[in-house]
Amino acid sequence: MLALVLAGLVWQAPLLPDLPLVEARAAIPGHTMALVMSGDGNWAESVKEITRALNRDGISVIGLKARAYLTSGPTRTPESLTRDVLSILEAYGRAWQADTVLMIGYSRGANLLPFVLNRLPPAWTAKVGMLALISGGRNASFEFHLTDLVSNRARPTDLALAPEVERITGVRVLCVYGSDDENAVCPALRSGAARILARPGGHHMDKDFEALGEAIVAEWRAR
Repeated sequence: MLALVLAGLVWQAPLLPDLPLVEARAAIPGHTMALVMSGDGNWAESVKEITRALNRDGISVIGLKARAYLTSGPTRTPESLTRDVLSILEAYGRAWQADTVLMIGYSRGANLLPFVLNRLPPAWTAKVGMLALISGGRNASFEFHLTDLVSNRARPTDLALAPEVERITGVRVLCVYGSDDENAVCPALRSGAARILARPGGHHMDKDFEALGEAIVAEWRAR
């Protein structure tokens, strides 16, 4: 990241100012970074707690706020999101000297990231150590509507998520869901498509996001 010193103050210019990103560097960073794509609540406490767990393990996080991303700029598609994610990975992989990336999606982010992973260039797919899908639904939408905050209404433009997850090869997939979440994609996946982890509660899994973050780290370290 570029830094300018003005009148004794240090101002850091974001690497990609046109994207709604959140940076969270680990105090003692290693060579693994995580791309975390949020749900419709943007950078809510859920993803903050997951990020803190990753940081404690030496994994720096670059976050992409899903709602802000979908409601800014042109209409989003799997291809346009892939291009933007690739820009993020290239910029921060270089700046943070990371040779491995974890892709972690929460809610809407979990619905969209499989479409990105399947469209990344092979050179970057080879650097993805794990894809973690948290509270992903049955369908993916690249459009945001205010009613999405309170309902799971399906639309004609939705894309089925399970077939996209099942297309993934060469990357370990972790799918985490609340056992009371009737819209969760994880139970709908064919056997062997992902490691399935059920946790108590519904879509928000009783809001125990710190434990969830630690479970993701444990899964990564158990490789």
